[in-house]
Parts: sequence; C-alpha cells; structure tokens
Amino acid sequence: MLLDEIKTIKSSKKDLRSFAVTLGVFFGLAGAFLFWRGKAHSFVGLSVSSFFLAFGFLAPQFLKPIQKIWMTLALLMGWVMTRIILTVLFYGLITPIAQLARLSGKKFLNTAFREDVNSYWMIRKQKEAPKENYEKQFQ
Repeated sequence: MLLDEIKTIKSSKKDLRSFAVTLGVFFGLAGAFLFWRGKAHSFVGLSVSSFFLAFGFLAPQFLKPIQKIWMTLALLMGWVMTRIILTVLFYGLITPIAQLARLSGKKFLNTAFREDVNSYWMIRKQKEAPKENYEKQFQ
C-alpha cells in the first residue's frame, strides 16, 4: 500500500515545475532571511533556490529523481507520523478516559445478562416529528 503510493508519484512537467517553484521559493526565503540576519552562509539558500528555479523552468525533467526522492521521504514521514500521532492520542487520551470511567464505575454499554427479560430491545418513547421537519433535519 505504501509502495503503491510511492510508485504512483506524479512526475509530469507541471508537477516538476510546481515542485521546483515550491522549493525555490522556500530556499529563497530561507536564504533571504539568513542574509537579512547577516549570516555568512546565506548564499547557500539563495544558490539552492536559483538552482531549483532555473531547472524548474528550463529543464524540469532533470529534477525528476530529486522529486521522486523528496516525495518518497515525505510519504514515509507521513506514514510514520500518522502512527505516532494516533498512538499518542490513543494512549494519551482514550486510555486515561477509559481508566477513569472504570474507576468511577461508569459503563457505557449495558452488557449485563438478565434471565428475567425476553428481549433487550429498548423502546423509545418519542413523539413522531411533523413531516415538515424531515426536509430540515439538521436545523
């Protein structure tokens, strides 16, 4: 599934130009910020920016391997971060709520077995809504 996503990374001329412009603008802003702060290595950001912008407009196919590597790394980071975020949410939020509910005796489902009843079906006592409300359910 992740390999399928990596294999289907789009690399048309338009995608490569968009990739080049995005990185060119990013590195240009980073280089400009470093230049503004008076850092000696600001030329690196500006050089990388001009590299991406030049090749993005003149020969975007040259950037295809770089774009494939970059997008593969992005997909891998997304895959890893999704699992980390979901794990933190589960063990940091859902598990403590469940533990507090257990300690307080709260049961969210009525799972007790009772021999004295024929059915566990609970009949709701609710009036039928007017037919006009059917068209405006969420108001």
